[in-house]
Amino acid sequence: FFNYRILAPQPGYEEQVGEILEKMRTILREPPESDFALIQYVDLISHQDMGANLEFFEKAIEIEPKYSLAYAGIANAYIMLGAYCYLPAKESYPKALEAAGKAIELDNSLAEAHCALGNAFYEHNWDWENAEKSFLLGLKSNPGYSFGHASYAYFLLLLARFDEAYR
Repeated sequence: FFNYRILAPQPGYEEQVGEILEKMRTILREPPESDFALIQYVDLISHQDMGANLEFFEKAIEIEPKYSLAYAGIANAYIMLGAYCYLPAKESYPKALEAAGKAIELDNSLAEAHCALGNAFYEHNWDWENAEKSFLLGLKSNPGYSFGHASYAYFLLLLARFDEAYR
């Protein structure tokens, strides 16, 4: 869906990337499309797809350096690369933390960034307290962010807080 690798060989691909970024800004801010679009770049199944999406978001930042959602996308891509062992955790999670931190610096209300930070905190640092704070901040800023709810529920399940996870 947002895989810029498909656009690369075509003439005028820079303009196409810009058009896709404009669509992303619109789609990712309007429910219910926002959840669908986010799943398209977060729930990736292969190393190549993760790498291509990572490249796409890096290209987005080249075009628009203050595009906070692209930093959140980078954070999520690095989290997935680490979670699926495509990159060593000592390499992927610090990059995820940095990208999520940059996204929050640019837009402190961005649920995607806070929830990515929550995932990085618990998956890599085992920092349950800061992970939960990050998830709750993200879900407070966007209560309709279903991927954030799913991530937080999974986190709660890992802590054996079953009743809270199923709410």
